[in-house]
Amino acid sequence: MSEPSLPPHAPSVVVDTEQPPEHIQEQVITACCQLLPGWKALPRESFKISTVSGGITNTLLKVEPPSCTDTDAAAIAQAPVVVRLYGRNTEVFIDRSRELRTLARVASHGVGSRVLASFATGRIESFLQGRSLEPVELAEPPVAALAAEAIAGLNVIPAMEVMPQLWTTLRSFYKQAQG
Repeated sequence: MSEPSLPPHAPSVVVDTEQPPEHIQEQVITACCQLLPGWKALPRESFKISTVSGGITNTLLKVEPPSCTDTDAAAIAQAPVVVRLYGRNTEVFIDRSRELRTLARVASHGVGSRVLASFATGRIESFLQGRSLEPVELAEPPVAALAAEAIAGLNVIPAMEVMPQLWTTLRSFYKQAQG
């Protein structure tokens, strides 16, 4: 099986998470308008941005484009997206290139959100509506059966190249600690 294609990457696009929230939001809208087809023509003042919970090291922002009646904009996907802003220095322990390849592979099998574009400090993903299940809900037989079925679906995805990361990561940490 051939590898799925990777989304466009724009290394020159940067969202500076050290800025005040209003500057971050403006930079996020700029990134979306630059990287998502058809978004450039949308009125920038009409975007809605909200924080999505669940990120451990990343900041997750839901970006909702304005609804549009313009005929040229009719073909534009008006679906909201999630902008994932990488946590500070997380590239030290997360191989972003490998992560993008993995996400593209699982998405090509219908699992998870699709990465629509990536940039220097984050990526843009399709938005999946949902919520986290509570432990008591997972104990319910119908829910447990659906969860097991979804997890089993992961096992049919062909594995990527086998490349253990533990020792590579530990060596990287050791080099960082040495200065």
